[in-house]
Amino acid sequence: MTFNFASEEDKPRVVIADDDATIRLITRLAMEKAGFNVTEATDGLEAIAALQLRLPDLVLLDVTMPGMDGFATCKALRRLPDGERVPVIIITGLNDVESINRAYDAGATDFISKPINVTILHHRVRYIMRASRALHSSWEIQNRLANAQRIAELGDWEWDIARSRFHVSEQALRILGRLIDVPNLESLLEDVHPDDVERVKVAINAALDNGEPSTFDHRITIPGGQVRYVNHQIACLRVDESGRGMRLVGTVQDITRRKQAEERIRELAYFDTLTGLPNRLLLIEQVRNALAHAARSGTKVGVMFIDLDEFKRVNDTLGHDAGDELLRVVAGRITRSVRMTDAVSRMEPDLTR
Repeated sequence: MTFNFASEEDKPRVVIADDDATIRLITRLAMEKAGFNVTEATDGLEAIAALQLRLPDLVLLDVTMPGMDGFATCKALRRLPDGERVPVIIITGLNDVESINRAYDAGATDFISKPINVTILHHRVRYIMRASRALHSSWEIQNRLANAQRIAELGDWEWDIARSRFHVSEQALRILGRLIDVPNLESLLEDVHPDDVERVKVAINAALDNGEPSTFDHRITIPGGQVRYVNHQIACLRVDESGRGMRLVGTVQDITRRKQAEERIRELAYFDTLTGLPNRLLLIEQVRNALAHAARSGTKVGVMFIDLDEFKRVNDTLGHDAGDELLRVVAGRITRSVRMTDAVSRMEPDLTR
């Protein structure tokens, strides 16, 4: 069986490094007949020079060569840019177990014992190339996923209950401020803010009891006392015969900046930027809510109106900076003087948004 390629450039490239001219010739003829583009090297130094010019699709290295042997050549190849991606087959003596072990330690992909069966060599080479491409494709997918999660500040965890296995991604550990891995879900949730623990447990139990997915925001406290906001999504991938969840997965996304931006927008929408007191929009909203509550409960609502006498004179005589400072001082005194149940100038973060 041979490959049919449009040009020499389209053929898979193989470098053969061996100080035995006869073996190189036989190997080259067999590989070229199978549709490969072959480059020969008489020793390790010559092979590295060829590799530096252009990396091939595969390298065949003899163990024993003058100057730089196959082990040293393999190590040098792995240090080249993208050299770790090239599959390397070490050619050893029959039953040379020590050389085989050294080959793998040097970074070899596989080995072939002498004498080489050239009639099936190209099949072995094609298989190793195909396996290597599949492996590196998997690595690239994992790297792209890891980069995407890092950019999105997104981590994940998985809990296989039947096998008692729990895995947390590196990005999830970074979001949670953990320096080491965690053994189970309980440990992962130790940093959940005390006020949010019950809500998180309810979501987990819903997934365990009936496979119900959930999405919610909550706070975590990382080492050092800093509070972060995260979005948590939990889903059940497998249930048992009774419908109980047996395999849970979760994603954790750092949404602290988003929450801070939302809070800033709310502040700009509802609070006066000078005094920090609620503006007309929030006042009307809070008064309407208070009146509605009073109507339902049969209670009364009191609204106090405060005016600053001669405030215009302060602005006119001392300037607007002095007037602004006076407003800030008065606002601070009012805020400190009223009860929490009376104040409409305080708003807690809304985690349900």
